[in-house]
Amino acid sequence: MSTDTQAESEMPATSEVSLSNALQNEGRTLMVVGGLLAVLGFGALLFPLLSSLSVGLFFGAALAVAGFAHVAHAFSAPGWKGALGEIVLAVVFLVAGLVMLVNPVLTLATLTLLIVSYFAVEGVVLLYFAWSLRSDRGWVWSAVSGALSLALAGLLFVGFPATAAWALGLLFGVNLLATGLSMIVVGNGARTTDVASSPSVTRPDTGV
Repeated sequence: MSTDTQAESEMPATSEVSLSNALQNEGRTLMVVGGLLAVLGFGALLFPLLSSLSVGLFFGAALAVAGFAHVAHAFSAPGWKGALGEIVLAVVFLVAGLVMLVNPVLTLATLTLLIVSYFAVEGVVLLYFAWSLRSDRGWVWSAVSGALSLALAGLLFVGFPATAAWALGLLFGVNLLATGLSMIVVGNGARTTDVASSPSVTRPDTGV
């Protein structure tokens, strides 16, 4: 009877230790992946033109692969209308992908204009929200964020097409760096919290 009671008392401690090890490994993995992303982001900031070209080529290759996928799906589409629609989509994706791969300068210019449009629309929306919520306490932050988005859109547009050489890579690098640093902070916080709250395991032979 005492042996069964001792075994039951040891099972929760063993499971808690296993969960503790799993959380520590997860936090370590987050820190490693975050470190890699931060290094890649820092490299993209150092070489914005190279990173811009890489992003453009990646988009072109993704569109080309999507085009071939639509071609393959056209053979299994129900009816000739479904097959025709798949073929039209395949042509659009393939042409866009090949243009982006063959002419990276045009790709960077197009993507930069899309980024300018995005920041402009975001700025207008945030300013509208700030005006609508001006009676609340946090409306100022929304207004500031909207103004910064509009200012960034204006700077990119005024400097176009020269900004096309670095804008995409710079934003991509900032995003990677911010994501990597946040993952490092989250992983380190998970490990620190787990170590601080990990229970002490009693020794079955001494009961200490």
